[in-house]
Amino acid sequence: MYIASGNTYKLLDVVRKSGFSNFITQVVSEKIIIGNSAGAVILGQDISSSNDENIIGLKNTEGLRLVDYLVCPHYSVDKDERLQNLSRNFNQKVIGISERSAILIDSNKEEKFGDIKVFEP
Repeated sequence: MYIASGNTYKLLDVVRKSGFSNFITQVVSEKIIIGNSAGAVILGQDISSSNDENIIGLKNTEGLRLVDYLVCPHYSVDKDERLQNLSRNFNQKVIGISERSAILIDSNKEEKFGDIKVFEP
């Protein structure tokens, strides 16, 4: 199952309204799920780590909670302060994933590839 990019706030809104959020949480153990950009962000605890503007005024920014942290794609060092603050504010780990990098989760084992930065509260 491939979840593509776009504006993270709009994507999460569509995922919720269409019922896809319920479906994905039911089949997560049976399917391969790939999240790209906004598609990766919505898999986390909250989408506040997104690089996008909340163009639709979405109030509930809770993600699908398929991973136990917040995800920030397109990570670069200039985002460090914002991501560290998010980590503290949410009391949650935030993971910055740079271009050409990925996290593979298989049977609760997590493997990181490329330039990944972890921010702890």
